[in-house]
Amino acid sequence: MATVYQIPVPVASNEDVRVQLDGTTYTFRWLWIARDGHWSLSLYDVEGTAIVSGLRVVVGWDLLLDVSNESAPAGSLYFFDESTSSTNVYGTDPGEDDLGDRVFCYYVPADQAAAISAGE
Repeated sequence: MATVYQIPVPVASNEDVRVQLDGTTYTFRWLWIARDGHWSLSLYDVEGTAIVSGLRVVVGWDLLLDVSNESAPAGSLYFFDESTSSTNVYGTDPGEDDLGDRVFCYYVPADQAAAISAGE
């Protein structure tokens, strides 16, 4: 069975959350983009150097899949809509008040993600 970690999500926009993944501490910066109606996520290392900025939070997609920065976590980062009211198999992208209520963030370490892909 795969090990999956739930990542704490903010209660308000422009909030930082420090998380340890694979033995490394990262800062997750969450920002609500009102003009487009979506959440944005940026990742920073422990010194505050940007690893990746402005990732649009999308339900059902590995946000780290196309991140080429070697400082980024090696695993996969997903958001899932855990409501039962969604008609989309993955759910609906989060609105301003949905993170931690309807939509949650999960991290799958690289070795676990590989095992899942291999059907183990």
